[in-house]
Amino acid sequence: MDRCKDTDGKPRAKTLEALRGIVVHQPHSETAGRVAIWLWMEDPEFAARAECATAHMAADLRAMQPETRRLWRTLLLEADLGRQERPSREWLERCRKRMVQLGEPAFQHYAIRWLNAIPASARTAGERLPITRLGSHMLKSLLWWTTIARNPHLDDAVVRLAGARWERAVRNRRIAGAVAFAVSQMHEATQMPSVVIEAPEAELQYLSPPI
Repeated sequence: MDRCKDTDGKPRAKTLEALRGIVVHQPHSETAGRVAIWLWMEDPEFAARAECATAHMAADLRAMQPETRRLWRTLLLEADLGRQERPSREWLERCRKRMVQLGEPAFQHYAIRWLNAIPASARTAGERLPITRLGSHMLKSLLWWTTIARNPHLDDAVVRLAGARWERAVRNRRIAGAVAFAVSQMHEATQMPSVVIEAPEAELQYLSPPI
């Protein structure tokens, strides 16, 4: 996909138009799903086409230092777009390898930041939070990934979303199920030690403000 960019690192306009066409005309294909993830990460216009509670994730990604961004992209491209209610062991193991490359500190810092930036007002006001179909899968995958790298602050960020309501019944069930799965794993033995994570100082200047 990087071959789709100009020398300045920005996606080519004609390439973006062609990729958007794949998503529009083949919305349910596996290829279109992977293209949609790439556009969500690289194309601000695509990410902004509909209001979504995960928009800040894509914005942060585009503002990261190049190496951190590259490693996050390899993990995000593994996002699950299927209908299963629980992640498979094979998928989790594949994602674990990506996460080792990224590093626990970088994963935990951004996961906590992204989950905490999602409004929790829906729990008390009955408001349904806006989320696209792709956004619901990205959030679901992020919640599943939290079961790989545990941290008390990360657990708190996950629990904070319990009871939140989302637009579209199927998306609401998808995210609620992912939260329930993540919470169910909190009291089981983990394969990675829990540590309190702070963002590397050099990384802070690249963070966009929470939405």
